[in-house]
Amino acid sequence: MTASPHAHGTPTPPPKTAGRTRARRPTRRVGRGDGVTAKVLHCTRKFWRDPRFSPSAGGRLSKNQQASPASRTQIYNRALGLMSMVFPNYTVVPLSKVQRLYDACDMVFSSAGMRMMPAATLGGIRWLQHLLDGMEAADVGIDDGEGEKPSLLDDGDEPSLKSVGLLPSHGFTRITYVHIHESDDFSIGVFCFPAGATLPLHDHPEMVVLSKLLYGSVRVRSYDWLTAPPPSSTSQRKCGLARVVAADEVRRAPCETSVLFPRSGGNMHAFTAVTPCAILDVITPPYSEEHGRPSTYFNDVPISSLPGFAFLEEVEMPQDLSVVGAPYLGPRIMDDMDDDDDDDDYYDDYDDYDDYDH
Repeated sequence: MTASPHAHGTPTPPPKTAGRTRARRPTRRVGRGDGVTAKVLHCTRKFWRDPRFSPSAGGRLSKNQQASPASRTQIYNRALGLMSMVFPNYTVVPLSKVQRLYDACDMVFSSAGMRMMPAATLGGIRWLQHLLDGMEAADVGIDDGEGEKPSLLDDGDEPSLKSVGLLPSHGFTRITYVHIHESDDFSIGVFCFPAGATLPLHDHPEMVVLSKLLYGSVRVRSYDWLTAPPPSSTSQRKCGLARVVAADEVRRAPCETSVLFPRSGGNMHAFTAVTPCAILDVITPPYSEEHGRPSTYFNDVPISSLPGFAFLEEVEMPQDLSVVGAPYLGPRIMDDMDDDDDDDDYYDDYDDYDDYDH
């Protein structure tokens, strides 16, 4: 958002009319100089994060009916239009897609978010899938090499959209992880593969993982335990019978976001890049040996007498597996909603705010 140079005077309060006038409260902030842009942005984030709009809580369109992901986005877009009318001298820029994804994950998965929303539900997962389905490589700072580079804003007053460039997809000669965010509750990152690279069969203990193929093609092999074995120890490694979920299934972008759960959806999987490709992952909770969630690798042996099943046995991490890191160059993520000391005053009961007293 960019303020016009003549927008720094104190606005004239609107005339008092009968009844209530909605959405006027933020106009009291218009005369606050350089802080206005941040306030407008903060308010758009408040709209996006409002639990009353979320698919996991009652939507505003109906008190007793959950808002679908599509209607949630429609509500947000209408809110942006409202903000544009409230701030006619400012350009109201929508939140970046990665910011929307972060905020949604924070609401669905984080401990703080659960004060506003119930624990992660299928409705919340569907919301995240809907957001991920709409994301492209450029949204996380990667050039997929298939078109012109988008015009990326570099406005010092708009931290969520500041970007310094794109990582070229042809530059990934090894499996590369682009770290975007990690907390105790969830992580967001991108695995970038050169053609032919393989991420061996591994598990996700007690985790939910959403994966969006951003570009390229990848071969997926995945399993679920028939009966989950006990955690591995120094004397016994994980092993057991597993059901085949995907048998060398080739996925090509664009395709729908996949999701795996602790005991379904292909919790143990392996990826082999058919072409250069990138996979955006949202994982909750993240791997943690301290909390009993280590990454475990497996060998799989098909059972000819039991089609659709295989025997899995824990192995050491393959010695030839190498994953390197690369910087995240996409839009900056704002992870703090408590920057403003009058934050609650600023937005609470927003739509019930009466006319100015004068």
